[in-house]
Amino acid sequence: MPSHINGIDHVLIATADLDGAAATWRQLGFSLTPYGRHVGKSTGNYCIMFPDDYVELIGIVDDAAPGSQHDALIRARGDGLFASALSPNGAEEARQAVMAAGIEALPLRDLHRAVERPDGKADLYFKNFDLADGATPDFRFFFCHHLTPAAMRHPDWLRHANGVTGVLGITVVSPRPAALQDAYARLFGLGQLTMTDNMLTIHLPRHRILFATADDAQAMYPEAELPTPDAEAYGAIVSFAVADVAATQRYLAATGVTHMPTGDAVLVPPGEAGGVLVEFRGAS
Repeated sequence: MPSHINGIDHVLIATADLDGAAATWRQLGFSLTPYGRHVGKSTGNYCIMFPDDYVELIGIVDDAAPGSQHDALIRARGDGLFASALSPNGAEEARQAVMAAGIEALPLRDLHRAVERPDGKADLYFKNFDLADGATPDFRFFFCHHLTPAAMRHPDWLRHANGVTGVLGITVVSPRPAALQDAYARLFGLGQLTMTDNMLTIHLPRHRILFATADDAQAMYPEAELPTPDAEAYGAIVSFAVADVAATQRYLAATGVTHMPTGDAVLVPPGEAGGVLVEFRGAS
């Protein structure tokens, strides 16, 4: 794996109703950070924090404010998984490495978000950069470097009633997984990719990114329906690690969340999870 990529930093789930999405994910047993605004931008968010990664629920909350880099994708996606941020060792280091691999990287951007912690207000700062259109076909990846990592997490936010300990990976539905190999080999390194039948897997130290056709993705999860956005390629599944699958299943049953046990995992359908098929799987 390239030394400038640590893995997935966070996954982004779009919503047209940010407060409604927050209520949905709380019902699934997640603890959420308080509402936050991207300063000077159109978007707001709630985050679901884990020790090494997180989920960002993001929506457009002020149409009059300058648009963020995500606005068009948020509007196009509706509700569901639409992007993932990669974690670099350093923003400029990663940008230079990406360009050395023959990928066009856009200039660094400074971002600022305010959040209310249990011990008071905190200002969060980031340096991000995007890749040129077409550099990551069929899904949006960008780089996010945290300048204030300690302020990002509070112990209260890391305890989740459903037992989740972190993100395991994501699955993207694509009509052409085999055709994506060259682009993703440039970004992640050829040694991080495997092609099995018509499924492309990117292996990261703590995460897995899978590109599969709709038929193959459905065959892997026959118990549940996939999301059905109006797009050929889209983020479909977020997989989470849990400490105890049986305990997670008991929690979902007790709270009335529709779920499907699969033996070694528990699935929650997109209709109960903001347009995403959620997988809870035992940490290995």
